[in-house]
Amino acid sequence: IGRLRRPRLAHNVAIYTWDSKKNTLQFEGDLMQMLHMNMKQWQSKIHTYIWWSPKHKKFFFGTDAGTNRSETIVEHPYGYFGGFWCWFDPAAHLMGTFGLNGMHRSVKGCVYSEVSGLMMGATDPQEHFITCDVNTGELNDYGRFNGKYQSRVLFADKWGNGYSVDIFGELIKFDWKKK
Repeated sequence: IGRLRRPRLAHNVAIYTWDSKKNTLQFEGDLMQMLHMNMKQWQSKIHTYIWWSPKHKKFFFGTDAGTNRSETIVEHPYGYFGGFWCWFDPAAHLMGTFGLNGMHRSVKGCVYSEVSGLMMGATDPQEHFITCDVNTGELNDYGRFNGKYQSRVLFADKWGNGYSVDIFGELIKFDWKKK
C-alpha cells in the first residue's frame, strides 16, 4: 500500500500489492475509487501504520487528509470531511470502510490487536481516543485524552489492551474488556 501522485486526479493515494513469488508489483486501485467515495469525502493519505491480521487475512488502517489542508482549505474546495477506518483484502482485491472516525477529524495513529479485535487510535484535531471493532464494525469515541498535541505513542500489549500518553507524558491504558 503506498502513495502515488497523479496530476490528473484530485486524489492521490494508490494501493499496490507485491507478489514475492513472481517478483511483481500490481496496481490495485485508487483509494477513493476503491472506497466509492465522492470528492466531499476526499482523503489524501494513510497516516497510520498498516496492520496485517492473519485471522481476518486483511490489512487495517486509518485515513487522513492533512491538518493544514483541512484548516486552510488551500487544496480542496469542500474542506475536510473526516478520516475513515478501512480494510483491504489482498486476495479478493477489495477495499472497504468501517465508517467515519468523526466529522472533521483524521485518524492519526492506529494500533491493532488480534486478541481484542480492535483498532485503537488517536484523532487530530481534538485528540480523542477512538476504537473500531473489526469483527462487528462498532466504532467508539472515548473522548479527549490529550489537549496540546497528537500523541505519537500508541501500542497494544499481548492481552489486547491499548496504551498512549496524555498531555503530561503519563502512560494511559485502555482496558478493552471494560470498554
